[in-house]
Amino acid sequence: MSGSSLVDKLRARLNAKSDAELSRIMEVDPPVISKLRGAGVVGPTMLIRIHECTDWPIKQIRDLVAEQPEPHQ
Repeated sequence: MSGSSLVDKLRARLNAKSDAELSRIMEVDPPVISKLRGAGVVGPTMLIRIHECTDWPIKQIRDLVAEQPEPHQ
């Protein structure tokens, strides 16, 4: 799953109409969502934040992130 797909899943789960609204709901700065959408990198803090906001199990979030292709350099 790409970072973009992950953000889209988060937006759907949290009923956010935009990335900006998602950042407000998740209480993170908008650039955090932008970076997640672009690179798809989920650090430990973001992993916990996603869990707190969605109630998805940590394992499920890790599995979603593991499905993401490696970013091109």
